[in-house]
Amino acid sequence: MKASPNVNDILMPRMLTGFVASKSGSPTGTGAAYPISDEWRARVKIRLEELEMSQAELARRVGCTPAAITNVLRDNKQSSLVPKIHRVLGWDDAPLPETAAMGVSDRVAEEFAAIAKRLPADVRNSALAFLRTLDPKSKK
Repeated sequence: MKASPNVNDILMPRMLTGFVASKSGSPTGTGAAYPISDEWRARVKIRLEELEMSQAELARRVGCTPAAITNVLRDNKQSSLVPKIHRVLGWDDAPLPETAAMGVSDRVAEEFAAIAKRLPADVRNSALAFLRTLDPKSKK
């Protein structure tokens, strides 16, 4: 006689969709999903080589499974692990998901954001208004 399936075996995988399990078994991927570009993946791999750090060690320091790091560096289009990876690699905070999604390289977006943070609000608003005049997609 075949045993009936346990309700947890059916519901839990559906409930955890989109989460990345940590080694403790608790979900860690509950934050904003940051877009991942091929350029970003290449930069991470280069930085790992510079630090002589394996992907397994990166996973340990981030607090996720090695498989999660493999997926991020292979084919994931987005991940909430990006800010944690940035911290472990010694980089500044990750750009906001909205900024990263603009299709601008991470470094350019980070530079724009860093400059904007240092400007007084009135100058920042004037600069933004000027940039909008240059953008063909911006509503005028």
